[in-house]
Formats: sequence, C-alpha cells, structure tokens
Amino acid sequence: MAFCKFCGRQLTEGEVCNCQNQQLNQFNNMNSGFNTQFEPNNQNYNAGDIPVEPNKKKTTNIMIISAGVLLAILFIIVFALILGNAYKKPFNKLIRGINKNNAELILEQLLTDDMMDDFMDEIEDMDKDESREDFFDDSEEAMEEMKEYLEDDYGKNVKFSVKFISKKDAKKREIKNIERLYNLEDYDVEIKNAYKVKIELRVKGREDDEDIKMNLYSVNIKGEGWKVMVDDEAIDDIRYDIEDIMDTSIYEDIIDDIF
Repeated sequence: MAFCKFCGRQLTEGEVCNCQNQQLNQFNNMNSGFNTQFEPNNQNYNAGDIPVEPNKKKTTNIMIISAGVLLAILFIIVFALILGNAYKKPFNKLIRGINKNNAELILEQLLTDDMMDDFMDEIEDMDKDESREDFFDDSEEAMEEMKEYLEDDYGKNVKFSVKFISKKDAKKREIKNIERLYNLEDYDVEIKNAYKVKIELRVKGREDDEDIKMNLYSVNIKGEGWKVMVDDEAIDDIRYDIEDIMDTSIYEDIIDDIF
C-alpha cells in the first residue's frame, strides 16, 4: 500500500498523487538541469558575455579586500615608525650641523623662528657692520678652531655622533619650566608634547674617543615641530660636560671670537 509523501493520501498501485506539493516537486525536477547563469538577462553575465561563476567572483573580492587591508596595515606601521622616531630628528640634525660646521642648522634645532629672528636682530644691534652671513661665517670658523683644539687630544678628523639611550614623557612640571624659560621674552611657546631624552654624545678622532652622557629634552612646539631644548639643570650639565673634553678658557675664547 502506498501513500503520497507530501499530503499522505493513500494511493492505488501505480497512482501518482496530483496534490499541489507533488506538482511543485515535479516542476522543480524539470528545471534542475537548467543553468541560469547562461541566461542573457542573468546578473552573472559580464560585459564581454563571458559567464563568471559566483564563487570565483566571491574569491576575487576577498583577495582584493585582503590586499587592501594588508596595504593599510603596512602604511600604518611605516607611519607609526616615522612618527615614533620624530623626536630624534633635531638631535641628528644638530650633530650633522656640528660635523659640517653649519651654525645655522645648529641654531634651527634650538630656536623657534621668532627666536632666530630676534637673535639675529640682537647680533646686528651689537655690531652694525655684522650681517647675518658674517655671524654664521664667524661661528663656523670658531667651530673649526674648536675642532683643532680637540685634535690635540683625540687626533685628526674629530667627529661627533649621538646614541639614544632612553626616553620618557616629560613631566608637567618639566614642561612648564621649559615653557617658562623660553617665554621670558613673550615668545608664547606652546609645547604639544615633550620627551626627556638620555643620549650618549661621542667625540671620536683617529687616536682616541670619549662618550658623554647627558639628559636633554626633545619638544614638539605648536607650529614649529620638534626642537632640542634645555632647562636650567641641563644647561649646568652641558657646561660641566664641555669642561670634561675642553679647557674652560678655550671655549670661552671661542665664544668671545663669535660675539
């Protein structure tokens, strides 16, 4: 005895039920072998009338998206590395200026634009015949003279280099002290963020070398970028460090020659 699997009605031998569900099943079986992706109006058709299987399109999209994500991650990593080392730039430029006797490059790492302009005005006020170019020429000659003194102890081709030992966020008190020091002349310096940086300054010639450790500040000034700055304590430390590598009277004579 047979029954319809769709409606459950008892069937005679060889009978096919004509219920609605049975008819729908027969219709679906008739169309099961027809591939709709080849129909002219099907959305899977591309402009060149070449059929593209849906699973292949999905795989291509995933590959494109994955490549985009990896590229974005790469850009973020590179950008983060560049920003993460931005605080080192003024130190490296400072050392480059020392090695190349470029006084202007050195001052640019220490002074804001307004400070530089005022400093040059003061130089001209001190000596009406002294131009900006004359001052930098005198400074570079003095730097060369300083290296000649150092060659007596370290040998020929004296060079300076810097090694970064550590950095930490400057405390609010330290930032305020730096701002106070540089705003004595109403420069309105605003520090966005600052690091207290411990560096190792190396003086090296053909015959000898010496390492000097010192704490300085790398500060990001609004509208100016990163600068090397000092506070009162750092100034005292630098003075003592210079005395370790050079006789006091020598660098005082050199400063007198510049001014």
